[in-house]
Amino acid sequence: MNTPIVAIVGRPNVGKSTLFNRLAGKKVAVIAEESGTTRDRITTPVTIENKRFLLTDTGGIGISVNSDVLQSEIQAQAEFAIDIASVILFVTDVNEGPTPVDQDLTNLLRKTKTPIILITNKADTPKSELLSNEFYTLGIGSPISISAYHNHGINDLKQSIIELIPQNQLNSELDKSSISLSIIGRPNVGKSTLVNTITQESRSIVSPIPGTTRDAIDTLFEYKNTSINLIDTAGIRRRGKVEPGIEQFSVIRSEQAIERSNIVCILLDAEEPITAQDTHVAGLAVESFKGVIIAVNKSELLSDEEKEELTYAVNSHFGFAPYAPIFFISAKENTGIEDILDTVLIIHEERMRRIEPSMLSNLVWDIVGSHQIPHKGKRSLVIRSVIQDNINPPTFKFKVNDTNLIHFSYKRYIENQMRKELDFQWTHLNLIFY
Repeated sequence: MNTPIVAIVGRPNVGKSTLFNRLAGKKVAVIAEESGTTRDRITTPVTIENKRFLLTDTGGIGISVNSDVLQSEIQAQAEFAIDIASVILFVTDVNEGPTPVDQDLTNLLRKTKTPIILITNKADTPKSELLSNEFYTLGIGSPISISAYHNHGINDLKQSIIELIPQNQLNSELDKSSISLSIIGRPNVGKSTLVNTITQESRSIVSPIPGTTRDAIDTLFEYKNTSINLIDTAGIRRRGKVEPGIEQFSVIRSEQAIERSNIVCILLDAEEPITAQDTHVAGLAVESFKGVIIAVNKSELLSDEEKEELTYAVNSHFGFAPYAPIFFISAKENTGIEDILDTVLIIHEERMRRIEPSMLSNLVWDIVGSHQIPHKGKRSLVIRSVIQDNINPPTFKFKVNDTNLIHFSYKRYIENQMRKELDFQWTHLNLIFY
């Protein structure tokens, strides 16, 4: 089952972004310290009372203040939310009352059976709270009065959300020890062909596993006596013309797939330049500590010299994931597919590996002793202990005297040395300092 999506909709300037950041618990315009992961996100994972969902600000699809295009953009936003959401948060401005645009958006949202929470935002005073009664005229239920800016009414809103979103549980048909592999990529890079090649060419299909009407179809198959759940995101492109927000729609679908995967295959097109969306989605996988494989499709069109040039370009664009293996494949001609699946098995084995405690401790002391210890003034970093806290991904917790002394470059140094010495060839390690 896909992670539920809670979509925020509303006309311009009603406070959608403020509410988005408030529910996320942070400002979600992320600038990471490592190259390649800087981005502004319209989607972020949120957990409330053990229920996890993806919060999406559909305003990111480009609502215009130009009256000539406002209506079509509003319609695109509503349809976008209807397509993807488990719950829709319809945000209005309590001080302006129900506007014609609010009514138009209401009429569009009525077409869905998706639960809708009507929110009257900017209720900063007792008087403005009373104004929310006017919104009953929209006919879509009782409004929840909030002030996203002042954090008023947010707890009541959170409670309403968690009562409506489904409990996201793994499909009972899947063995919990099986590998979950997602194929991620922009439209027309060959995802459908690759999925078909993997599942139809000399491999045993165990069962097709349908999700909801909005979900992709998962396929559980056997490869070298190992169960692999293939998450097919090939259906992320809507029918007909490319509509407003198609790139964001694609990224949201990709993020859903990444949430459910433990290994992600980023599929590139040998004939197309690498785009920001490619690195954006790869950044999501890296930040979620997933196994990452980069596959360049349609490689039958490339000469050896062109492959060498493209390898350099991939390494440059995906420098934030230097451990990710790169494969040149042809989904159409079924070349390189076995290499990918063999690597999936290796990465899975690495992700499930546990390190003997004394070996881990001795290694970390050697690593620390071989590099200048971080310090600030007269205060130097002291690592008091290290344990392996989890697997899939391998997670290591370091107890230190001062977490402020941990620079990302020093953390990267420790991870690189651990990966080298412990033979985590293609696996990102989750290092936690506390």
